[in-house]
Amino acid sequence: MLEGRTRRLSGPSPDLTLPRTLAVTGSEFDCASMKPMTLVFSVHSRASLWVVVDRRLSYGGRRPPVDDAVKIMDLETTDGHGLLAYAGLGATPRGTQPSEWMSAVLRGRGGMTFEQALGVLAGAATRELPKYLVSVPGGGHSIVIPAFVRGIGSRLYTIDNVVHPKC
Repeated sequence: MLEGRTRRLSGPSPDLTLPRTLAVTGSEFDCASMKPMTLVFSVHSRASLWVVVDRRLSYGGRRPPVDDAVKIMDLETTDGHGLLAYAGLGATPRGTQPSEWMSAVLRGRGGMTFEQALGVLAGAATRELPKYLVSVPGGGHSIVIPAFVRGIGSRLYTIDNVVHPKC
């Protein structure tokens, strides 16, 4: 079963319309089986934002890791600008990286607000990621989105999707 959630970490928004399903707490997982693979670090202030993401794709011993992944992308909308960085799924079996997939999901959808674009992305992630997440250690994928949104200011969003191993 896919359990996903989209969270806004820095304050309320009366018009937040991002899809939500059941939240997953860390206590529901066997933490010993979860192996961290990616570092995503974000710092932002009123005037700037910085994001650091590693570039390694690991294949769990099936083949050597590579260090050329693109785990970050830019999102500019009618009212905001942000960076989308992720941890979890490194690539599909055919080699598509999530940054390529996210770009394809949002391509051609001009005229949206920042939160509308995140809603589209969260909905697509909830529909399309489960089949790939079953093979990811811990079964999860998180997208971290520091952003500047006109009329709101600096914000930090996340889109979290988890395939719960007990379901």
